[in-house]
Amino acid sequence: MTLHICTTCPRYDALHQGDFAQSLHDEVEAAHLAPRYIACLGGCPTDGVVSLDAPGKTRIRFGHLTVADLPDLVRAAQAYDATETGELAHLSLPASLTSRITSVRPKLVRPATATPADQK
Repeated sequence: MTLHICTTCPRYDALHQGDFAQSLHDEVEAAHLAPRYIACLGGCPTDGVVSLDAPGKTRIRFGHLTVADLPDLVRAAQAYDATETGELAHLSLPASLTSRITSVRPKLVRPATATPADQK
């Protein structure tokens, strides 16, 4: 499970620039989660954009997160990691995060490609 963290978003949070990112980094380190810093997660023009993602699992993106949301985000990431599919129906998200979901994207399942040998 990877916690994607937008590195572009602080420009939309001029008042607290850097506070969220540094606090998030500290929380992620303490919880032993795997952060991945991404140039953009497509949540513009909001700040505090983070997504939960893993191979074969639904990607969940949150926006407008603040330092106060970080303990709940860590719990959500741990719950997400424990699910097989990452689907919202299988997660018990803290109430503070449900209104901050900005995107839910299931993984596409690609059909197997037929080889010339299969077509005979």
